[in-house]
Amino acid sequence: MQFVNSIWLWGLAGLIIPIGIHLLSRKAGNVIRFGSIRYLDNTNTRRFRSIRLNESALLILRCLIIVCLVFLLSGLHFDSFGKKNRWLLIDKGLVGERKFVTLIDSLADNGFEVRCFSSGFPLLKDSAMIEQRTDYWTLLDELRTKPIEQAIVLANNYITGFKGKRTSLPEHVQWLSKDPDSNNFIATAFARSNDSITIRYGKSDEAKTSFHTHRIGRGDANLLNSVTVESPDTISIAVVYDSAFAYDKNIMLAALEAIQKKTPVTLTVETFMKDLYAEGAVKDWVVWLCSTEFTGTNPNRIKIDISESANEELLVLTSIVNGIFNWKLTKRLNEEIALRDHLAVQLALILIPTAKYSSRIDELDRRTMPEEVRWRQNHGTKLEVSSTVDIRAGERVMAFALLALFVVERLLALKKGQ
Repeated sequence: MQFVNSIWLWGLAGLIIPIGIHLLSRKAGNVIRFGSIRYLDNTNTRRFRSIRLNESALLILRCLIIVCLVFLLSGLHFDSFGKKNRWLLIDKGLVGERKFVTLIDSLADNGFEVRCFSSGFPLLKDSAMIEQRTDYWTLLDELRTKPIEQAIVLANNYITGFKGKRTSLPEHVQWLSKDPDSNNFIATAFARSNDSITIRYGKSDEAKTSFHTHRIGRGDANLLNSVTVESPDTISIAVVYDSAFAYDKNIMLAALEAIQKKTPVTLTVETFMKDLYAEGAVKDWVVWLCSTEFTGTNPNRIKIDISESANEELLVLTSIVNGIFNWKLTKRLNEEIALRDHLAVQLALILIPTAKYSSRIDELDRRTMPEEVRWRQNHGTKLEVSSTVDIRAGERVMAFALLALFVVERLLALKKGQ
């Protein structure tokens, strides 16, 4: 038995009102003078005892009415018989979050098991630091298989945690998310020359993550206490063309030069006329701007092929064979197409390896998933603290008891003329 608004328990002091009225109303009976009592018989005293009992019953009923009214206002609720299986699931990094400390303590005191919101849902006190990436939709599907009555999830709600197929929020799960603080960070740092370092700065908040590049001198390297200065990757590229695609070759070289200036990689680009290129040459990539087929097998390649519809994307992945990527360039190149279809950006996404940086960027990304697209069905609502306590059963019991006691008290009082 617990109370939501325990301040109303001070109303129990009102019990002194019926007790005081009862005591003050016990006046001496009226004196009636008789000329003689010789003809009066002795009266059975049990009748007077029953009168005192009836008055005591009215007192008890009136006190109980006050008690029920106070309990109703204070939000009395009852725990169900038997232990409820209720979980509080906390995302990594939120255990000591100031916004949730009071809520976590309150729910733990109300019988919730505090667990980590990760695969297997280990108890918080038994779990080590969680290192794996959070996948909210997969975890919710796993949570559906658990025999629990209620679950409350405290989540960072970062967009990087929503992967795969979107699912709905189970009805017995309530979702609370933290409003993230903006995060300024250094994503990468590369030594571009003996006297300079290229730094990729990032800024992330709940709406977007953006980056900009800045160059500093070697003497300022002590500012990079959170990231290691690396040597840039070197990517070798052969641009092979025939006379029909000479202009396309110039546009391609301009895009590669833009990538070289804006990204932390070193591109070694060589151009070959088709007749002078040895297909067995060791290169990371071959850009094949020729009307004939490419017969080599080893390097990754981008091959021009304009036989398909002009509505296709500029660069299309056609196959991956034994780790070799084959891309198709679907349009002839000129300045308009290069700018409209973002040739340099698409080439950078293809040529530059980003896998080793993605996990770090994901950890620093503070974008959140909007609530309107978070779930397959719009079940998610913001949880108020009071909604975590079921007081309806207690309200119904107290309201019924109050009504019943009031009816009985009125009937008894009318019968006794009080």
